[in-house]
Order: sequence, then structure tokens, then C-alpha cells
Amino acid sequence: MLLRRVAVAIALVTAASGCSDDAPTTCPIGDRTQPIELVAVHWPAGGVVEDLADGGAVDLVRPIQGGKVVYVGVRARNVDGCNVQLTAALRDPATQQVIALEQRPVRLVDGGDGWGRAESTFDHLANVPACPNAAAARDVDGATWGLELRLDEAGGRTATVTLVVTPRCGLVGEDEECRCECDSDYELGAACPVDPVDAGVDA
Repeated sequence: MLLRRVAVAIALVTAASGCSDDAPTTCPIGDRTQPIELVAVHWPAGGVVEDLADGGAVDLVRPIQGGKVVYVGVRARNVDGCNVQLTAALRDPATQQVIALEQRPVRLVDGGDGWGRAESTFDHLANVPACPNAAAARDVDGATWGLELRLDEAGGRTATVTLVVTPRCGLVGEDEECRCECDSDYELGAACPVDPVDAGVDA
């Protein structure tokens, strides 16, 4: 009798919450009867995720796997934050050739202002592999490139934002290595200089 009562209680809680094993989880942000709205964002190394303006600079950062990436993504509203995929591409503005591309499922959480934000910096922003880059006909660092960010909802809706960005080296301890790897003449696997680390004054 006790087990039966427990089973009935669980069934009632499940029915009240509207959850089932077959029902997909949804996280509506804003009004999903309206078009999806996007704002480009980036993560400057050592800072917090912030909006990215057209013509703005993005830091080239060394991830665990090596090379240099730019961390970019979107703020979005009128979207299902649990069921979206982010695609980020760097394009040569002269030829529209894609020189770097990254695609991943992301999760957006309501930031309290009606806009969905990346749940985590590393997992829910695109890690676009900017350098080394054999497809780039010019140095990646300090040059302007087209950035295209597309968000695809599981239900088929999509939205895109495009802007011009300037990837930049300059992080302490990585500057020389970064400029070397982001040079258009860099050969994959070649050694690059590493900025010396200040070890203090010898006694």
C-alpha cells in the first residue's frame, strides 16, 4: 500500500510539472512568436563577456588545445535557449572566403533583462580557430575580417548577425608567439618565439 501511494504521488508531481520522458526541455526567452533578435558578444581575455561593436577588436587567446582562437557568441531573445546551435565564421572581406569556422550546440540563460546569454564562457561561446591559418592570405592579427554569427533553433528558425572585427595579439606572455602563429607565412609546426617571463632581479 505504501509503495502504491508513493507511485501515485510521483505520477501527480510529474503531471503537474508538465514533464515527460518524451517531451523536450524548452527554455523560452522573450516572445517566440516574434523574430529572433541577436547581438554579437565576445570574451576579452581576463575580462567578462561583453557586446561586440561593428569594427571592434577581439582578443586572440591561446586555448588548451593550442593555436589562437577568438571567443565570440550572441545575446538573443525570442528564442528557445535550450535548443539552439551557434555557427561562427571569419571571412575575408575582399573574397568572402571563410578562413575559420566553428559550430556547436549552446545554452542561453535569461540574464534578467529579457535577453539570453551564454551559460558559460568556454562551452557556450564559439571558439573560432583563427591561427595558425593556412587559408588566410594575409596576417590575421591586426587585419579586419568579416564575422558572421548564426543561431539555429531546433524548430528550424534562424537568425544571423554580421559585422567587421579586428583580431589582435597583445596578451602578456603570448604576444610574440601569437604574432608568429598568426602570420600568413607561418608554417604549421614551426617553432615560434615565446615572450620571456619576468623572473625578478637576480641577487
